[in-house]
Amino acid sequence: MRTFTTGILALLLAALPAAASSAPDQQPRWRAEIEREAAQVLGRTAMARVQAAPAAILVRGPVSFPYVERQPDGSYRPQRPAIVAAVRSARGWARLGAGDSTLAFEASAGRELDRLLSTSALWAEPPPETACTDPGGMLVLVRHQRRQRVSAFPCGASGLTGEAARIVLAGRIDDWSKVPAAQRPPGLPLARFDERTQASFRYMSGLYAERLFAIRGAAEWQGQWRRITARQGDPPPLPPVDFRREMLLVAAMGPQPSGGYRVVIDKVIDVPGERLAFVRFVSPGRRCGAIAAVTSPVDIVRLPASPLNVRWVVERQAADCP
Repeated sequence: MRTFTTGILALLLAALPAAASSAPDQQPRWRAEIEREAAQVLGRTAMARVQAAPAAILVRGPVSFPYVERQPDGSYRPQRPAIVAAVRSARGWARLGAGDSTLAFEASAGRELDRLLSTSALWAEPPPETACTDPGGMLVLVRHQRRQRVSAFPCGASGLTGEAARIVLAGRIDDWSKVPAAQRPPGLPLARFDERTQASFRYMSGLYAERLFAIRGAAEWQGQWRRITARQGDPPPLPPVDFRREMLLVAAMGPQPSGGYRVVIDKVIDVPGERLAFVRFVSPGRRCGAIAAVTSPVDIVRLPASPLNVRWVVERQAADCP
């Protein structure tokens, strides 16, 4: 077992970038390393596009445990990390894979790359942290106009450079909480119930746990309405919903120690394969006055029906009171 483990580690260490002190003198070596490997995987035509583009990101992705792959003859070799490039032209971003193949790339991901590369904070980022136990590192080369940097991430991608690298590898935005609200695509039309109905659950609902869920049927809505209005002595009747055309999204904040807490479903957008729901949990700031009562805020929105899975993007913030 010791010989086997030693052999695995030797293969792994030979395959991964040296643990990095992202010092300036390391960058030429990292650049030569990632460009050499990219030329082998992507092809010379793709590399010519990377070098000629006004903006480009070249990513050698991480490898995952056990870091090696068993071959048909029983031997082991290091995993081959994915190598992907994203190049910018006048027509937008394109994503390139092995053999100069064109890979899927969502338009919203391209817009987010434009934003990240124009952010001065990306170019001023300090070297990534190197004290870690995960050796599945990655290399990232970023070019934008006359700027260029190469970063090694031995502990997993971090910071704005790491966020750009994850977008290039995935071809999409995975963490929408990092995207400023103003940069998100237009949302679906959202509607709320009348003011009297909302007043029955906006701050004093009967949901005593933080919950985020969708309702797509009348029976489920009836049961949830009884729970939502359980604290009301005279709750309003069940609001009618045509579930053939609509669905509901419910965001419950759970019990809070005072007033001043609220929950808001801001926006819902459809992306390939899923529906994203953005929700804000707002707490009172230090200078905010609040009633001394336990509250349990809820927000409910109506929107066009869809069978897509709902993925919630939760943002927590404190209110800024004068």
